[in-house]
Amino acid sequence: MAKKQNFILAWQAAACMMSLFLALPATEVRADELKPVTTVWVSPDGNDANNGSHDQPLATPQKALQIVRKMRQTDNGNSLGEVHIVLKGGTYYLSNTLVLTKDDSGTADSPTIIEAEDGQNVVLSGGTVVKNWELTENVEGLPQIAQGHVWKATIPQAGNEAVPFRQMWIGKNKMRRASTFDNLTLPRIFSVNKSKGELIVPHPIQNFANADELEMTIIQDWVTNVMRVAGITSASEHSVFTFK
Repeated sequence: MAKKQNFILAWQAAACMMSLFLALPATEVRADELKPVTTVWVSPDGNDANNGSHDQPLATPQKALQIVRKMRQTDNGNSLGEVHIVLKGGTYYLSNTLVLTKDDSGTADSPTIIEAEDGQNVVLSGGTVVKNWELTENVEGLPQIAQGHVWKATIPQAGNEAVPFRQMWIGKNKMRRASTFDNLTLPRIFSVNKSKGELIVPHPIQNFANADELEMTIIQDWVTNVMRVAGITSASEHSVFTFK
């Protein structure tokens, strides 16, 4: 049976001459190999204020990496052994890119291993959950047939701006964006100005107040392009589209 030892790291603040104690994740010794193994647990239901044990898991892989880096800074003799960051089953929504550096690689005798808990499915997602949907009554400019059938929700914020997105999923189903492609016909492109990055097309039926978040889908025999519109300029018989 493997024995677990809890390590306590004491930090003394000189200003007030008091010690604060932080419980680090447990290090165990494998009886069959006599090698130490350090495990840091993470769970979608965890809390980054926890100590990273099985019963008090962290909430994010980023916090787990941060703790492991600090542990390595004070580990002089590879006493940590293999370091396992074990993710319990579920979806982890990452607010920032999960960055691994040379400080995370460890050594041949003490590597850092990020893994799912045995038998569990783990998803690292760059998406954002949109909550608190409610049915709208009247939406200005919406066709009468669609009134009362539209749901709305507040987009989560990142800093001082709404999170930008181009796709929306409900479960495993990708939702279709609002589109002018409703009668299975597509207007032809008049011409292309490659040097300016412009497309000259017939006037859109809709009157777009601005091009923000507008996309144009161009279907060709051999490829389909989805292009983000930067601006629209109207002329006498056509419109000129530029792209980001």
